[in-house]
Amino acid sequence: MQIQKEVLDPPPFSSACVPASAPTSCTPRAQRCPGARLRARARGQADFRFGLVRLREGAESVAFYNGAARERKYAGRQFLAAVQNRVALLNFERNLSFFTKWYRYLVQVIPALVIAPQYFAGAVPLGAISQTFFSFNHVLNDLSIIVNE
Repeated sequence: MQIQKEVLDPPPFSSACVPASAPTSCTPRAQRCPGARLRARARGQADFRFGLVRLREGAESVAFYNGAARERKYAGRQFLAAVQNRVALLNFERNLSFFTKWYRYLVQVIPALVIAPQYFAGAVPLGAISQTFFSFNHVLNDLSIIVNE
């Protein structure tokens, strides 16, 4: 008795590697951006705090030379810079979260898209569908650790 070997077209392993490795290679590049923003945020907050302390220490001089409007303008600029940096960080974190959530839901559809045409054409049995999902999820979990963490 001869054992029949099923050949799937495209093979589930190769069809799993591409969607799993593409976001994995993009995510580290996307996560580099917050470092500079975090440093700018810390610097902006420190400048704002320093300006408030300087204003408190020199309050008598500011009042004597009528510099309240100028100091208010300076403190407002520093505060606005700190707020804008925080908003930029929040936007970045939101976009990164959208990317990871989208990725987690999209990868559940890919094995079905790969094997469905062959199943409906009668080229593969029903068991090949579960094998495709199993192999895809196994490869996906190995390759997408950076995206999920």
